[in-house]
Amino acid sequence: MSSEQDTSTYRNNRALFSMRGVVLEQRERTRKSSKADIERFTEESEFKIISLESQIDTLIELRDREHAYVAALRHLISPIHTLPVELLAEIFDLTIRDYTHVQDAHRISQVCSDWRQLVHGTPRLWTRPIQIHLQKRRTDDREQAYLDGLMAWLTRSAPLAVPVSVLADADIYHHMPEQILRTAPRWRSLHFDDVEISFLSHLAEARLDNLEELDLGERNFNLDLHDADDFEKDDLASFTTVPRLQKLRMHNYSDTLSIFVPWAQLTNLILGAHCSNIALDILAQCTNLSQATVSTTGRFSRPEAKQSIPALNHLRVLTLPFFGSAENAGKAMLFLDHLPTPALQKLTLDFGDTVDPRWSEPHFISFQQQAPNITCLELQYSELTSAELIIAIRHVSFPHPPEASLLL
Repeated sequence: MSSEQDTSTYRNNRALFSMRGVVLEQRERTRKSSKADIERFTEESEFKIISLESQIDTLIELRDREHAYVAALRHLISPIHTLPVELLAEIFDLTIRDYTHVQDAHRISQVCSDWRQLVHGTPRLWTRPIQIHLQKRRTDDREQAYLDGLMAWLTRSAPLAVPVSVLADADIYHHMPEQILRTAPRWRSLHFDDVEISFLSHLAEARLDNLEELDLGERNFNLDLHDADDFEKDDLASFTTVPRLQKLRMHNYSDTLSIFVPWAQLTNLILGAHCSNIALDILAQCTNLSQATVSTTGRFSRPEAKQSIPALNHLRVLTLPFFGSAENAGKAMLFLDHLPTPALQKLTLDFGDTVDPRWSEPHFISFQQQAPNITCLELQYSELTSAELIIAIRHVSFPHPPEASLLL
């Protein structure tokens, strides 16, 4: 129990125990007084009570002010205020977790005005991935509140670049809101989750000066074009103002290509292509690739176009997840005939999604002759016989045995 509670209890008990004495005292005082006199005495006491309460309130206010002075002075000399703001900002950065970074950044900024000023003025605390979710379920007021909050986040991260992902309801959002689009030059990476080609085409016209990574998700944009009644060539998405783009992930499961980027800039490519012609057409333009994952069937829609592509002289890591239906059974490894990769060091062949994971020794040997520097070979779901495995290993050149590895 606190000292204030002790005093209050003592006073209450004292008043209770002495009330009888007070009554006797006032009875003696008013023995010869009239009713009017007693009423006057009562009014005088009430005025005294008001006066005393006023004095008490003043004293309480003075006491509380002194308490505030003490708290402020202790606050000023607390250890946290002896830290340089740069070190405090570093501590804040370390306490923000990747999976709850939005809540964490806002939570820290609500501790006190000093912290809020520091957090809002430290751009790197606002540069973790942010999702732009444009949805129809919000009312106009809620949508505006969401946009205001999103813009506040993007503004606080300036001038640094930020990773961005976009999810938009296709039936109402065909364009990115202009106020968000103005921040596009600072987007470091861009991930799409099921947006339509019309939305993508509009966004491709924006300046994406700092974009290094573009992830178009799992959507096959060619379906949008083939199903559209008003299909025009202008509806194709062409990312032209992306001077720093190096990594691309996309899927194209038709015989035509609807997405265009400056392919020669890419150093990392993740590509899904049903048609091997499309995959080779893209790879032929990616002359600076160092790492690539290409999912394909081995099927060629234009047999006459089975030409080899220019040598991929910088490619070090290649992963080929093959897939296909019964009609493409056994064709997967045909794709290897067209890939000159003289600098390749690691090769992964994944047959997990093929109907017939048939191994083709001639195609593998032909490929190995164009890739003599492989030091790591990984085969997944290949169903090789022992004899085929021995031949495969024989035809893989391991120039540095301590670094060589074989994963099955």
